[in-house]
Amino acid sequence: LMNVRRCGHSENFFFVEVGRSAVTGPGEFWMQVDDSVVAQNMHETLLEAMKALSEEFRLRSKSQSNSGPGGGATASNPISVPSRRHHPNPPP
Repeated sequence: LMNVRRCGHSENFFFVEVGRSAVTGPGEFWMQVDDSVVAQNMHETLLEAMKALSEEFRLRSKSQSNSGPGGGATASNPISVPSRRHHPNPPP
């Protein structure tokens, strides 16, 4: 869904245009379906999924920018750093 530029329907066809980052490269996919109602439903379903993904991305970006550097809901888990070793006879 991240590579979809636009989508739509015309009569009993549903189409999706993808960008150059898509596995297939840039271009359009036209799919013939049973009737215009199916084409419209596919179009609306894809639009809803794209809007939901966009909203999720926007919320993640906003939470990261509000929490400052290194923070945010999507920050990675902290790593454990071993404490400094104390050598009984330090080098000269």
